[in-house]
Amino acid sequence: MRLRIITALVLMLAPVTGLVLWATGALQRVEIESEHWRFQVRGERADAVPDVVFAVFDEGTLEELGEQWPPPRAVHAEVIDALRARGASAIGYDIAFTEPSAFGAADDRALSNAARRAGNVVFAATKAAPDGGTETLAWLPGGRAHLDRIGARAGYTGFQVNRDWPVSSIPARWSGLDAFAVAVAAQAGMAVPDSVFADGDAKIDFAGPAGTVRTVPVGDLLAGRAPASAIRGKAVVVGTDLTTPVDRLTTTAPGNDTLPGGEVHAQAVQNALDGRFMSTSPWPVDVLLIIAMGMVIPVTGLALRRQLWAATGGFAALLAFLITAQSSFDAGVIIPVITPLIAFGVSIAAWLVLSYVRADAERHDLRRRFAAADEAAVDQVLHGTQVGGDDPADLIAPGYHLVDVLGRGAAGVVYRAEEIRTGRAVAVKVLAPDVAGDPGFRERFRREARVATQLEHPNVLPVFAAEDDDEVLFMAMRLVEGGDLAAAMRAGGPLGPAEALRIGDAVASALDAAHARGLVHRDVKPANVLVDRAAGGHVYLTDFGIARSTQEGTISSHGDVLGTAGYAAPEQIMGEDTGPPADVYGLGAVLFAMLTGAAPYARGTAGASLSAALTEPPPGVPGYPALDPVIARALARDPAGRFASAADLMAAAHRALGG
Repeated sequence: MRLRIITALVLMLAPVTGLVLWATGALQRVEIESEHWRFQVRGERADAVPDVVFAVFDEGTLEELGEQWPPPRAVHAEVIDALRARGASAIGYDIAFTEPSAFGAADDRALSNAARRAGNVVFAATKAAPDGGTETLAWLPGGRAHLDRIGARAGYTGFQVNRDWPVSSIPARWSGLDAFAVAVAAQAGMAVPDSVFADGDAKIDFAGPAGTVRTVPVGDLLAGRAPASAIRGKAVVVGTDLTTPVDRLTTTAPGNDTLPGGEVHAQAVQNALDGRFMSTSPWPVDVLLIIAMGMVIPVTGLALRRQLWAATGGFAALLAFLITAQSSFDAGVIIPVITPLIAFGVSIAAWLVLSYVRADAERHDLRRRFAAADEAAVDQVLHGTQVGGDDPADLIAPGYHLVDVLGRGAAGVVYRAEEIRTGRAVAVKVLAPDVAGDPGFRERFRREARVATQLEHPNVLPVFAAEDDDEVLFMAMRLVEGGDLAAAMRAGGPLGPAEALRIGDAVASALDAAHARGLVHRDVKPANVLVDRAAGGHVYLTDFGIARSTQEGTISSHGDVLGTAGYAAPEQIMGEDTGPPADVYGLGAVLFAMLTGAAPYARGTAGASLSAALTEPPPGVPGYPALDPVIARALARDPAGRFASAADLMAAAHRALGG
């Protein structure tokens, strides 16, 4: 359930993040700036402005006229007359005339009369009065309605953006005025449909950078150097491109240079004449794109279940989106790219987190099931596929690569393994969950396993590592090529006295060395005695990692391992404190089993065996009556009545058997 909730939250994170950014407009400026790069990709289209000319007052014109800026308005009147004479379809004057001329009223009348003669002039304005009039030439007869009297009109020359944002669009109307481009198109006989401004403004479809619109210096126009064919039938925008004052704007147009304000208007006028600006995609499309880009990686990953496939699918989706976005842009429809890309980026981060969480959950589940010896989990670890990019054989016991099963017992399963750092073959025992899951046992294991790894004795199986790693308790030990004593007796029956004494001596030596270090084994039995046939029958006592330290005190009764029926001392069976005498008892029981083939008090059930050990006298040793007193003392119910050490027990056995 927890993993499902995390998965659902991760799936929602990227789309929700993208939609919040989109709805709040937090990335609007970046989105607008991205249009510049999309224009760059689309490239210049110089032939896309056939119907507009930019007549410019530049430094060369002022020098030729011998004027400074601003020149007398009579000069502007000459410009309007020259354009009228050459057949301009409309004249858009991107120069404001909102105060009386410094050269007198006659200068203003000259400009007014030229506009009257042309009958198709649009003057720049930035605001209108409540009655619809403007301040342009408003001191002449008619006041704010003067432009109407002379057949001229005003157009709003501002742009629908924050001042420090790139210019990308024009409004339909502002402060009661039509946009400058719309007004110029109207003077040329083209009414821009309202649908162009469905979103309140219209995105300029920039054909190219500065110089894309055919530019005619005003000096050439007045000197007759500009042919009539360059003007006839075209809308002309008159503006400036001077050092002072500067009228250049940062736009989304392609190229790395700013554009003169007049050329920005000129490109917008061409859009208006064509009746087509850039349009934006409907909001449902935007929402679907953001959701899709925010979910493509997690959904692909969950469906395909592989990191590489998820990355491939995500890259393909990203490429398809970018191609679609640019194709749509080239066709004149702007779809958002920044917000979907942000959602895509968040989805990558979210997927990495989800992958880690899911892989970690899979690892935990695999380790839990493996520790319980679940067949499917064991098969997956030894022969299966990767989990979260890891070899499952490396997940159970960190630092060790499990290879195959060596043996199973009540306390756990032993695996053949390879130590990753050194490459040496080792045996790894993974303790069973019912043992490892006991909090008291885990606490004792953490403390005593460290002692076991430091216990060096020829007959103590070396423990390289003993770890409590989350769900798994494991011990890495020397790999012994050969079975344990219990398996040997099942296969070959009881041992002869000489072999029994040899093995008993080795076990006794190991036990006394452990007791000297403060460790009690508490589970001495044939299954914990290994005979290395490859080393001439060398004997090892194993499983010291789960022994109890006499110096640590009792952890808790439920934290103690009671031992194995037939080999557990009475005090262990009763849950009382145990010490070295319990191991002496276990060694006596092992000696009995080696000579007879069965444990003392062997009964049909473990319960019956435990009960017999508490109530019946020690049994005799069939065939070895001289050993009966030795076994009786070793198996005494009172720990104080047993031999003082394991070596004392074996010395008595040697004397009894004449070995």
